[in-house]
Amino acid sequence: MSEQLQRGVNPAPTSFVRIGSIAGVALLLTSNLVLLRANHNLAAERETLKRQVTLNSGMRMPALEAKTLSGQLATVAFGQDGKQTVLFIFSPACPICEENWPMWERITQNADSQGLRLVALDLSGAVQPDYIAYHRMSRFILLRDPQPQSLLAYRFRQTPQTVLLASDGTVKGSWIGPLSRANADEILQSKVN
Repeated sequence: MSEQLQRGVNPAPTSFVRIGSIAGVALLLTSNLVLLRANHNLAAERETLKRQVTLNSGMRMPALEAKTLSGQLATVAFGQDGKQTVLFIFSPACPICEENWPMWERITQNADSQGLRLVALDLSGAVQPDYIAYHRMSRFILLRDPQPQSLLAYRFRQTPQTVLLASDGTVKGSWIGPLSRANADEILQSKVN
């Protein structure tokens, strides 16, 4: 008997080790292929969802109809005063909306000099007076509960969202999620048409 058998060690056949290694590599490759396909499918679904939610530049939007905080119907119409409109879509419970407020504030501070109309739309309908005061929202046309036709036309489904509309209601830009400083500057540098 060999020395290994005398010590109680059973040597593994070399072919068994090779087969096990090959099977392990095959399993790993198969798993990677499955994950790649799943990632591809998720990316395609993400793009489909993005197209359903995002307003594309050049789209002409109808007047926005929603309720004021007091419950009265209000209309934000375009083409009457030559001002561009920045639409801030938010929810007080949205953490990314909170992250957006510094950039939204940057836009708000320069709104008058840039000829911008500021409209804030609370999709939750739960904005409270302390939230309004903290974010100095008295400078905004503050709305909630968009009417069904506006809900569909503007694709209100997510917060936060920032939309820049030309004076005639044409979409000049639409940003979902965090707004970067470059995006805020783009809004501020947009020329009135």
